Amino acid sequence: MKPTYASKPIQILDIPIPGKPIVNFVYNFFEPDERVDDNPPSLKKPLGALTTREISIKIPRFVSVSWKKANFDPARSEKRSSQPQYLSNNKQLISDEASLLSDSSMLYFQDFDYLNRIGERFESSARLRGAMSGSATDIAQKLMTSRIMNSTSARDQNEDYTTFINQGVIVQRYLSVASQNRSLFISNDQLIEPADASAADQLAIIVDNDYMLNATRESSISPVSSCATQVRNNSRKMSSKFKKRQSKMPNDADSELELSSVEDIPTESTSNIQRVQHIGYIIDRFEIGSGDQISLKKSFYISDPKIDNYIDANIKYGIQYVYSVKSVVAFFVTAVDENSKLQKSKFLIASRPSTFSSVLTEEYIPPLPPSDLNFYWDYQRAALQVNWSFPTNSQRDIKGWQVFRRKTTSKPFSLIIQQDFDDSVIKTPSAESVDASLIKKFSSSTTFFIDPEFDKDSSYIYAVCSIDAHAMTSNYSIQLKVSFDRIKNKLMKSLVSLSGAAKQYPNTYLKAELSLDSVKSTKDEKIRVYFDPEYLQVTDRDNNDLHFLKTNFRSGLYRFSLLNTDRQLQSNFDVKIDDSRTK
Repeated sequence: MKPTYASKPIQILDIPIPGKPIVNFVYNFFEPDERVDDNPPSLKKPLGALTTREISIKIPRFVSVSWKKANFDPARSEKRSSQPQYLSNNKQLISDEASLLSDSSMLYFQDFDYLNRIGERFESSARLRGAMSGSATDIAQKLMTSRIMNSTSARDQNEDYTTFINQGVIVQRYLSVASQNRSLFISNDQLIEPADASAADQLAIIVDNDYMLNATRESSISPVSSCATQVRNNSRKMSSKFKKRQSKMPNDADSELELSSVEDIPTESTSNIQRVQHIGYIIDRFEIGSGDQISLKKSFYISDPKIDNYIDANIKYGIQYVYSVKSVVAFFVTAVDENSKLQKSKFLIASRPSTFSSVLTEEYIPPLPPSDLNFYWDYQRAALQVNWSFPTNSQRDIKGWQVFRRKTTSKPFSLIIQQDFDDSVIKTPSAESVDASLIKKFSSSTTFFIDPEFDKDSSYIYAVCSIDAHAMTSNYSIQLKVSFDRIKNKLMKSLVSLSGAAKQYPNTYLKAELSLDSVKSTKDEKIRVYFDPEYLQVTDRDNNDLHFLKTNFRSGLYRFSLLNTDRQLQSNFDVKIDDSRTK
């Protein structure tokens, strides 16, 4: 039987971890090199001293990061602020908790797409069963019904009805997340994620380096293989050194904690009792590149434990960043110097990182439609000139115009020219497919167009749309009908629609009656009402009934109103629903 050996000790410091950071991208104004330059603008005073107004006019874009402060024990620690550059000046002397492990490594796992992937598994199951038709609710109902019908035991088939409903709601929720993840949801200027961008929790585990070496070598699909290349290389080096030692037993050097002190203060006291000082935070930022590869780590140092937010202005547009926050503490140890004199040595340690949060640095505010649309007849050229003005746009990112024309409101608009004066270093591809012959390049902005096809016998409706530097277009401007009166020898203009109609629905704001009252009924004295709810009970995540369905047990009352639009008369009647269920 082979002998066993004593394991080397593992030193672990448990430093309180800050809460998951809340990140938010703010886009103030356009810069041509925003996709390639991440250098912040030069400022005459520190960023923290700027007002909100100054930030909006001087910082083109930034990510705001805020977090819940780490919870330290006041009986064993104290908060201590330092000079603003203290941590950054001593960053080489800050050790991580994970770096204190001797022959082990600390790995972090966090699933950024768990909700969507669970939904995709449910979709795959429904597809195999031929149940992919209908809404997420319909698919969930088919899956749950199929499970009950295929149960092998009577106990499964007679399971509690409430449990069945709750499980169906869970399936429906994940299916909805999976389907919504293929679309963008915009609220004001923010991209609303269909699910949380990252898992709520992070898993941190300590793994022996020898195990790491073997596990990643034996299986290419090991859960640690994709994030442990560097650890594996270090493990090989440690393993080779360990094999050269004649003794397999740990020695004193293996038990010592080798750290570089920040400060050594002579002392006469031999006591090691001193409070740990919470002196600040470290914000780590990672950039996610192509193929979801995380790279380009950058750290920001805050030498004040009272601060719980930070503005990151060193960002590029269109990049996904991942943020985490660490607590930084200082602790003191009584040691002996080279002259055998006592000294207090100060060490800096950073905690494990908080749960990660991701943000995509893209804005989703479409430009406003052009204003002051007007038309002039050039008598010398016998041509129509279309003029407009820039709308109010604080982002200063309008880089093109689209001029549309149609004959009547029953016809769709046709694009007659797209003016492009985009000076972006890297241009954003457009989601619209436009005939290249209609795109005209300009070196600077222009706000007019001469329509060569308009003559004195023409009659057209015109509208103009704005295009910003991120390839988003506005709704239509006001729509004006233009013709030429030969008798009066001048242009005739009339308002057809107010500004703001969507491109898909140009007639939304027409100055006309678009629909007729087609619901007519005479001499009817009875009405039949059908009650056919999709759910009899709706619960929240904690299985609490939300009481959406109102019956006689809950003072339920439904009131219907009948309107006679010709006589301006109204009649109301009430409907009550009796719940005759026995359970």
